Amino acid sequence: MTAIQLPANLTLNAKSYSDWDGNIILSPVLGSEKSHADRPGKTVADTLLVKHDEATQRLLVSLGLEEKLDSKAIRKAGKASATWLIQHEISEVGLPVTNFETLNEPYALEAFCEGLLLGAFRFDIHKSSVDPIAPITVHVLSDDDQGELLDRVSALISGVNLAREWSHEPPNVINPVTLAARAEKLAASDGVKMYYFRRG
Repeated sequence: MTAIQLPANLTLNAKSYSDWDGNIILSPVLGSEKSHADRPGKTVADTLLVKHDEATQRLLVSLGLEEKLDSKAIRKAGKASATWLIQHEISEVGLPVTNFETLNEPYALEAFCEGLLLGAFRFDIHKSSVDPIAPITVHVLSDDDQGELLDRVSALISGVNLAREWSHEPPNVINPVTLAARAEKLAASDGVKMYYFRRG
C-alpha cells in the first residue's frame, strides 16, 4: 500500500476495504434536478453530511448533472471536498473506488484525487500568523492496490503545486536568477544535471 504526503498535511493512502474502520465515508454522487433531503444539489461541489448507519456518516459531494459530467467537474468536487475536510478538521475519511465505477468518465478517480490535492494547497509562507492545518488522511478504499494510481497523481500534482508556490513568490524572491538556481537544486536532488547556453 502507498501513502503520499504533500504540503498542507493532506495524505492519500491506498487501503483495502477490509482494513478500513473509520466513521466518515467520502461519497461523490451525481446531482439531481429535483431537490432531495438526503442528497446534495445539482451544483458541482454542493456538500451534505448524512447518517449512513449507527457508526458511520457519509459526506456526499455533488458531481453535478450526469449530462455535464467531465473531469473538470470531478476535479472541482475533489477540491471542495478538501476544503470541507480542512474546515471541519476531519482527520480520516474513506473514499471507496466503487463511487466512480458507474460514472461515464474513465479517469474519474484520478481527477477526484487530483482535486483533493489541489484543494489542500495553501501558500502562507510570508504570512505573520497562520492557522495550522490538522493532518488529514484520505483512504482510497479498493480490493485492488491503487498505489500506482496515487503515485501518478502525486507526481502530477506535486509539480503543479510547486509551480503554484513559486509563482506566488514576490519578484525579489523569484526572478530569472533565483528561479534557475531553484530549478538546478531541484534537478540535482533527482540526479539531473542542468547546462546553460548563451546566445551570441
